[in-house]
Amino acid sequence: MSEKLEDSKNNFTFSLRRGLGRTLFTSFMLLALVPLLVSGWLSYRNARTSLLEKEIKSLQTAMSLRSLYFEAYFQERFNDLALQADLSENISLLKELQQSHNKSKLPLTQFVKSYDYLRIATERSQDLPGIPIFISLM
Repeated sequence: MSEKLEDSKNNFTFSLRRGLGRTLFTSFMLLALVPLLVSGWLSYRNARTSLLEKEIKSLQTAMSLRSLYFEAYFQERFNDLALQADLSENISLLKELQQSHNKSKLPLTQFVKSYDYLRIATERSQDLPGIPIFISLM
C-alpha cells in the first residue's frame, strides 16, 4: 500500500507540475507580451510620425527651393525680354515687318511664308537672333 501511495503522490505531483507549470508559464508570457506589444506599437507609431514629419519638412524645403529657382529663372527671362524690347534695332525690325505685312494684306500665316518676310528676316537676322526664318515658300 505504501507503494500505491507513493505512486499516486508521484503521479499527482507530476501532473500538478505539468499543468500548473504550463499555466504559470502561459500566464507570465501573456503578462510579459502585452506590455511588450503595447510598447512596440507605441514605438512604431512614434517612429512613423517622426519620419513622416521629417519627410514633409524635406519636401517643403525642396518645393520652396524649386519655387525660388523658377521665380529667378522667369524673372531673368522677363528682364531679357524687356531689354530686347527696348533695343532700337529690334524696334525698327519689328516696324519694318509690320509695314511689310500691312502692305501685303496677307493673313499672318501666309505673310511669314512670303518673300518679303524672308528677305527682311534674312537681312536683319543679326538684329533679333530668335527670329524664325521659314525656308519653304509655299
